[in-house]
Amino acid sequence: MKKILCVCNTYFQLIGMIQLKTTLFQQDELTAVFTDHSKDAEQTVDRLNARSIFEHCYLWKSKKQLALQTSSRRENISVIIKEISGLSGFGNLFENEFYDELIYYNQFDNLKVVFAELYEKNPQIKVSRFEEGIFSYADGEYLAKKDKIVNPLRKILGKKTLLECQQNFYCFYPELYEGHLNPVQIPRIEADGKTAQVLSKLFDTSTAVYPQKYIFFSSVFDFEGGAPVGELEVIKKAAALVGSENLIVKVHPRDSIDRFVSAGLNVDKNSAIPWEAIQLGRDFSNHVFLTVNSGSVLSVSMLQEKKPKIHFLYKLCDLSGNPSAAANTKKINEILSEARLKDKLSDVDAPETLDAILD
Repeated sequence: MKKILCVCNTYFQLIGMIQLKTTLFQQDELTAVFTDHSKDAEQTVDRLNARSIFEHCYLWKSKKQLALQTSSRRENISVIIKEISGLSGFGNLFENEFYDELIYYNQFDNLKVVFAELYEKNPQIKVSRFEEGIFSYADGEYLAKKDKIVNPLRKILGKKTLLECQQNFYCFYPELYEGHLNPVQIPRIEADGKTAQVLSKLFDTSTAVYPQKYIFFSSVFDFEGGAPVGELEVIKKAAALVGSENLIVKVHPRDSIDRFVSAGLNVDKNSAIPWEAIQLGRDFSNHVFLTVNSGSVLSVSMLQEKKPKIHFLYKLCDLSGNPSAAANTKKINEILSEARLKDKLSDVDAPETLDAILD
């Protein structure tokens, strides 16, 4: 039996972690760590513990730590020292144990401090990454400014770095992964499987009912990444075309519901529930998913036999002043043109005109 520590920042990562526990790591002891970078993370951890889904489950309040490091030179230096020495980390309970494997996706400074401390307890620790949706397969490791100081000093001390200990990449489509890690398939989440049942109870998705044929998934690019791309205007035009009563907006967790309500749009009251938890175990094949460039429309759809129609509407927006939106759109184009995904993406497109969404 292995002892595994799995750190996740988002609800999709949490879902992947639950699936790993119910399949590949069913016989292992898995400690789950959910950071406070996601909305309602504390309540989610409480519900996870109440249902004993993992052997141990902790909330990691790393958001404040990261903000403090950014604003304080002293804290920044302290983090560098901790990353090098592996001593006196953040004092989290999950750092006090011996682990055989550390699994993560987001490569942030606080994680490197935790790794350094775990390495002191087990220099043979295996490090792995897991996916954050299909767009994450091309995401490689990167060297932060601190790494240029930390890594050489760790080598002088005879200690391996986080990247040197990496081995596996856990993902749903290993055939699409082209990185240098060893791809390991996460078994597909079945609609009537244990993970789908766990998520339904964990988030109480019974109230999430969608009589509207069109579901619009908002993104963050009207308020992040650069100049607004004009997403709200596209949503209003779509509602006018299909009938406002036939369209509902699933609001992004970091977005403001008020701006959609003020525009006279129907807003999903269950927007706080992770969409993946809602879609798993449901049949949305008679629905049409709309989005400018939100990857959440693909996360579960690609895993299902009965898929909804999906239209990416980024061609109807102005991305020229938003580098993040443009980069995200490039990833979408690459996915849509991937020959190996032709069957799974047969009902997905990026139309030139809004009329194409009419079914």
